[in-house]
Amino acid sequence: MTYSSQQVRSNPAADAAALLNRIGVGILTLLVPTLLMVARHPVFVLFPVGVALIIIAALLDPQNHTGTQMRLGLLSPIMAAFLLFFLWSWVSLLWAPHKIDAALRYGKVMGTLGVGLLAVAFMPERTRLANLYLAAIGLGAAVVAGLVLAVLWRWRGESARFADDASLVRGALGAVVLLWPALGALALRARWDRATLLAGGVAVLTLLTGATLAAAALVVGILVFALAVNRPMVAGMVVASLTGVLMLAAPLLPTMASWLMPHMAGLPQVQGVLASVVPWRQIFSSEGAGLLIGHGIDAAAQKAMAGLLPSAAINGILFQIWFDLGLLGAFFGAALIGLGLWAAARADARLAPFMVAGIASALTIAATHFTLSQIWWVNVVGVAGLVMAHNLRGLYIEERPKLRGAMRGDQEIGAAAE
Repeated sequence: MTYSSQQVRSNPAADAAALLNRIGVGILTLLVPTLLMVARHPVFVLFPVGVALIIIAALLDPQNHTGTQMRLGLLSPIMAAFLLFFLWSWVSLLWAPHKIDAALRYGKVMGTLGVGLLAVAFMPERTRLANLYLAAIGLGAAVVAGLVLAVLWRWRGESARFADDASLVRGALGAVVLLWPALGALALRARWDRATLLAGGVAVLTLLTGATLAAAALVVGILVFALAVNRPMVAGMVVASLTGVLMLAAPLLPTMASWLMPHMAGLPQVQGVLASVVPWRQIFSSEGAGLLIGHGIDAAAQKAMAGLLPSAAINGILFQIWFDLGLLGAFFGAALIGLGLWAAARADARLAPFMVAGIASALTIAATHFTLSQIWWVNVVGVAGLVMAHNLRGLYIEERPKLRGAMRGDQEIGAAAE
């Protein structure tokens, strides 16, 4: 059976959709990591722009099957846990101290996560081969930029005003979170030499910028990855169990921190983390029934801004979830994280280790420092999630591409059409 060139010609709508999708993914993977080294504000603009282009591309693509993907996602256990956690967060607005401010801040978080989930649902069923490299290229450019800025900052001191310590540390934290999806994309093409070079560059960046938390998160990710290479389910269960225990037993952590501090005299960074946990004892001991339902979403951040809580104590999602949402919020949060790790561990064997390690690295940072109140951090995690989903759509690449609608014997024509 033969086909004329007109029969094999491309669909203009599909070509436009592919171009817009590549631009959207490129904005998220090429621009966000690099600009994060200088300032966090561009992330607020680039994330919704990139997501919007992905969604528009899906609406233009005549072969898109978004409805089916959305139905499957809405019926999944992880989506049920997600809805329970955020529904309880909205309900807690009823007793939040400053309802309007809390609703506005929480609305930003929900909007960011919501458009991110929409973008995942609207992604093409198959990731184009060239698009798989975008995450690695973008992160590589960010690492080079970060290293140059760090050298200028250290050698020239404050006269180098291209960036400051906070921006470079923020960029290093973002690089550690975005590293694992980028490595997963390279692993799909067996580009292990480039993956090693990229991981080494991120490690050097964390050391040169002095980002201790980023280095710790990278080490945790490496340890989890080493376990997940052969036993992804075991690695997922270990991370989920540790996270669940820490989240559900957060009010007991101050006692443990007080006992550990004298034994950590040679580790000032660890002592600093433990010292920030010790004040929780006095706060939680006076809560009573408040431990069950919390003070309402965003209450910890607002009370810290008013001077009613020590600012060092509110760092991390462990304290924030307990103080804002109580035991119920901690339970829903632990269930959401556990189901997310379970889903990541059950993914394709080529990607599961990178997904579990990436979640472990992000949880390390979130548990000890960042909260949902910091929108730039939510955006970076959203980008990492989108890249992971992007990688999952590229698992078909070992199959021989076929022309849609063509007979099985005409794969050569199909390959040319792709």
